[in-house]
Amino acid sequence: MVTSISANSIGIMDLDTQTTENITQKEFYRRNFNIIRKEPLIDKFIVISTDGGESQIMNSETYKIITVRQVFDSKEVSLYKYRDRYYSM
Repeated sequence: MVTSISANSIGIMDLDTQTTENITQKEFYRRNFNIIRKEPLIDKFIVISTDGGESQIMNSETYKIITVRQVFDSKEVSLYKYRDRYYSM
């Protein structure tokens, strides 16, 4: 996933390993990246509870409740889904 773009570098994240790195634009175009989607599908969630590094969140459209290993400071969050896992924007 592209996380940032500046004049000299592009920030990328490997969603499988959660590792990030900054690379030059030339290196970005030379490497073989899979473009899955230009715009992620974003869902809005209401934070129900947070405890011990986990949060229970409810999809604001489907009302489905899930538990994620992340703590949120706000009462509402927007997350995108990739390979059955949710990620923060």
